[in-house]
Amino acid sequence: MLTFLIDRIGILIDMDAYPANRYWERGFWMHLVAGMTFTNEWSFIDQRIGTNFPLWSLSYEVAYYVAFMLLLFFRGVGMVIALALVILVAGVKVWLLLPAWLIGVWLHHLLRLDRRSRGTSLLLMVLPMALYFLFLALGIRDLLGALSDLLVLRFIGHSVGFSNEFIWDITVACLFALHLLGAAGLLKTVGTASGPLSGCIRWLAGGTFSLYVVHFPVLMFTNAAMGMHLSGLSRIGVLLTLTVVACYVFAWCFERRLTRFRAGIRTFGALAGSWYRARHND
Repeated sequence: MLTFLIDRIGILIDMDAYPANRYWERGFWMHLVAGMTFTNEWSFIDQRIGTNFPLWSLSYEVAYYVAFMLLLFFRGVGMVIALALVILVAGVKVWLLLPAWLIGVWLHHLLRLDRRSRGTSLLLMVLPMALYFLFLALGIRDLLGALSDLLVLRFIGHSVGFSNEFIWDITVACLFALHLLGAAGLLKTVGTASGPLSGCIRWLAGGTFSLYVVHFPVLMFTNAAMGMHLSGLSRIGVLLTLTVVACYVFAWCFERRLTRFRAGIRTFGALAGSWYRARHND
């Protein structure tokens, strides 16, 4: 909703600061429904939610969460039918990146059990970064991209949007998972840090999801609002500062209040359950 609001205001200030293919010229309600339901990248849909281009990945993740929920909490024929329906509706391009998400699930569980030496942890943290740059230098990304295109053309026959480099993306996910595994292991060997710096790092980390989902439309709006004022490094500095501040204000309003939101939802669920049981018993 914030994206729609500031995009609308931004084009009133300076329409030329925005992309030529504007979403509001191609159906406001279609974009709104796709964005509110996180289905903007499902099946053959390729819907940008205004200027908030990074939201494409949330559409993928919601499909994974729904499938995960069905596998975890449901059983029997109904679960199989519902899961098949989700797989069909979400579309092949979403499931091409499922291995990258599963690697994250695996890592989440492994980190709670992992115990390794400082040397091994340091190697796991550094080696994936070195391999990443080596792969780029050797042209492996281009090679895997070409292989992805070949497989898509051979077995799918149509565009897969943000999944067009799915083999490379899964490779990067593996490298990043190993890096995080090593970093987590290294942190366990040095213990938990305390002090102003660690507190600052934790506070910044607590707003990174908001930074991800808010930064692009805020950046576009700030650029439009500034007009021709400032240029060069001064402009970049102001844009960066205002965008980060706006994102952390958003985090203060929403992300940092998740505990309260969850408590409110649980309370509502308990009250609704009590009301239902009272009606049912009557």
